[in-house]
Amino acid sequence: MLKPDLQIGRYRVLHALGRGKPDGLWAVVDTEGRHWAMRSPIADLEDSGSAITDRFLPDALALKSLVHMNLLPVFEVFVNQQGYLCMVMERLVGRNLRAAIDAEDLTPRATLIIARQILEGAAAAHAAGRVHQALQPSKVLLFPFPTWELAKVTEFGLGTLREEAVLEFGNDALTGAVRKVAAAYMAPEQVRGRSVDARTDLYAIGVMIFEMLVGRPPYLDSDPQNVQQQHVSAPIPSVDDLAPGSPWATPQIKALLNRSLAKEREERFQNAAQMIVALELAAASILHLQAG
Repeated sequence: MLKPDLQIGRYRVLHALGRGKPDGLWAVVDTEGRHWAMRSPIADLEDSGSAITDRFLPDALALKSLVHMNLLPVFEVFVNQQGYLCMVMERLVGRNLRAAIDAEDLTPRATLIIARQILEGAAAAHAAGRVHQALQPSKVLLFPFPTWELAKVTEFGLGTLREEAVLEFGNDALTGAVRKVAAAYMAPEQVRGRSVDARTDLYAIGVMIFEMLVGRPPYLDSDPQNVQQQHVSAPIPSVDDLAPGSPWATPQIKALLNRSLAKEREERFQNAAQMIVALELAAASILHLQAG
């Protein structure tokens, strides 16, 4: 288990990142004073360490090739003294999309600019055979520019590695933590326990667009299991009911949301490129609002 001031190669551990219980992501600084984020196990994996390394090192190294402006890249992959994988990533100062939504300061224009960037990053990852599986606002980092914010999606590719680790070793062999998919962003096939693919990610992106525009995700309940069941069987909420009179609620916006939130994968956008086309139409439909 990592702990503050522990030296791992040329990196010194500073503190755990994230809220609450550490989930295997740590702030570190290298010998040149540069700050990074490191993902490494937090649990004692006993004698399985070498087997995990042998099995997943090639896949983890492959994540270094997943480079795109809208993805947070993996900078370095190595094996620590205990035989566990460590992945070093950029650590940038900014806010995440969760904070932006909670601040209620996203205009319709800003929403679609952020959504376009998330989709561009997803398109690159999907083309490389990577599915996120747990897209949600906390996984999108935003960095300010004078008139817009740069969006970078984190942890693309880790979901697949974690899933394989659980199947092969019985636990999350990469982080030692249980991977949680927030109920609000789960696609129907995830609730049903079926396989996931790129369209699963596009559903989650549709949920985030809905939430950015309306101010809440499409399905709410104090019980996460009820939220999951709503994804499977409840009608897609009408934006006219939840945000009556909103000038951004154009037919193109509604079409974008309804298709991305379709229950059956075959009825959704089949790839990120298709969804980007619909997003562009939606953006064009609210050009009259962009000055406000």
